[in-house]
Amino acid sequence: MITIRGFRAIDDPEVCDKFLFGHRKVLESINVKEVTSSKATWIENPDVYVIVVESLEDKRILGGARVHKAGAHEPLPVESATDY
Repeated sequence: MITIRGFRAIDDPEVCDKFLFGHRKVLESINVKEVTSSKATWIENPDVYVIVVESLEDKRILGGARVHKAGAHEPLPVESATDY
C-alpha cells in the first residue's frame, strides 16, 4: 500500500531530507556523482512544494517531485544552473 501526498517543503523538512537522500541515490545509480546546481536550500523555501509517494508499511519514499513557484524568494533551479 502507498500514499501520495503534497506539502510545502518548509512544513516537513524530515521528509524533504529523505526525498533528497533518495534522489541523490538515484543519480548515483546512473553515475551522476555531482550536480553543481543541486543545493538543499529549497527545503527552507516557502515557495517549494513537494509531492511524495510513500510506503504505508515503513514510510519509505518510493518516488516524488518538487515544484518551485517562479518569481518568489529564490531563482528557479534551472535559472541558477544556467546563470539566467
